[in-house]
Amino acid sequence: MSQRTLVWCHKEESSICTYATALQLSKRGGRMDQYLIGGLEPNAVARMIHHNNIFHEGSTADQMAELRRIMDEKNKLAMKYEIHTLLVAVRNHLVQIQDNSAPAHVIKQSGIYPAVFTEADI
Repeated sequence: MSQRTLVWCHKEESSICTYATALQLSKRGGRMDQYLIGGLEPNAVARMIHHNNIFHEGSTADQMAELRRIMDEKNKLAMKYEIHTLLVAVRNHLVQIQDNSAPAHVIKQSGIYPAVFTEADI
């Protein structure tokens, strides 16, 4: 697998930020987060978690627990997700993103958000 580097500016990152609020425990207003987050595509969710970790002092463990709660809610609405498979896929994408991303302090200081295309993007 070859990886190509992509740099997003903050404007493009803002759409990820909007969806990523569904995983932020401190910013949840109601129980609409299962709709806000949209479909549960592992690479997109991993990008949301990474975004929250860098820009909003997120905790991967807390966000994964919130993701599990959201999956349970979606499953009640007949949107069947294989919970274990999805959580493992999100974690694998997150590790790949973290391994290929600049350190958080560099991202915050530079005003750009470096990330990578993962296998899911190719």
